[in-house]
Amino acid sequence: PAQLTLRIPAAVGSPYNVAYEDAADGMLYNLNYSTQTDGNWLRVSFTTPSPTLQVEYYDPGLKKEGALRTFEYLWPGDYAVKDLTVVVQQPPTATAWTLIPSMGSGVKGNDGLTYYHYAVGELKAGTSFVLRLRYEKANDDLSAPMQPVQPAAPIETAGSEQGSPWYTQVWVLVIAAGAVLILT
Repeated sequence: PAQLTLRIPAAVGSPYNVAYEDAADGMLYNLNYSTQTDGNWLRVSFTTPSPTLQVEYYDPGLKKEGALRTFEYLWPGDYAVKDLTVVVQQPPTATAWTLIPSMGSGVKGNDGLTYYHYAVGELKAGTSFVLRLRYEKANDDLSAPMQPVQPAAPIETAGSEQGSPWYTQVWVLVIAAGAVLILT
């Protein structure tokens, strides 16, 4: 287990999720965490039982000026990183796409969106990393549309024809069986 404190922008408010990946099953599990505001930063503290973790947050730092969008991501360098890899998803209607540092040509993913990968490599503690992106987008459409929620199967109502719930009938049977046992 390792006790970590990561800094994310204070404007985020709080992380959307903090999780670790279980080595045995590869699944993500939630971690308890605490936060403390420190100027422009929010310090997120937790103990992780795994070297693979996910801290997810939604940064409101995207600047919009008409169709122009700009964003800057800063890894503050609080910890040494053995192998930093950055992946950026391009919005489907974005044009005039620029990343600094350059990430070369994007790769089309299975979802039809374009992804840019950048192998930063090792960073020593105290070494920051900055990614800047700039693009044009004439609308505020999401990369994936909102999906309606539908039940997987028809929802059945619990109960009998008389309208009493199934658990009421079970309790009546249990009480009746108990009364028979007491009387015998």
